[in-house]
Amino acid sequence: MKNILSFIILLLLITSCKQTTEQEKDVAKKNKTTEISFFTKDSLKIYGDLFETDKTAPTILLFHQGGANSRGEYHSVIPVLKEEGFNVLAIDQRLGGQRFGNYNRTVAEITRNTFGYCDAYPDLEAALNFVATNNLTGKK
Repeated sequence: MKNILSFIILLLLITSCKQTTEQEKDVAKKNKTTEISFFTKDSLKIYGDLFETDKTAPTILLFHQGGANSRGEYHSVIPVLKEEGFNVLAIDQRLGGQRFGNYNRTVAEITRNTFGYCDAYPDLEAALNFVATNNLTGKK
């Protein structure tokens, strides 16, 4: 009886697993996600995620709140923006943490973080520069 029940559960799991269609593969390829990093003018390494749909599409830059991180704060917003055809660059600024879940990858690399809110301005400039130098030609 145990073996039959185990078999039925396994069969249900297998049949409920969705096969990836060619159309879904094309969408995933079109909406590629890349973990990126770049340096600011003051030589701080910034981490982020680039969600690219089309080089000519408008690009939205997302900057999290203090104490947060891009993945935690924007996990529900990014899929909507991608679906609407936007490229999205979301970065972890030098001031942040675990608010909204996940963790701030940039902050994790800083040995002694004495930065304040205004110190994050070079991060924003570097993000805009990253977009420009990676041939994302649509509106920002």
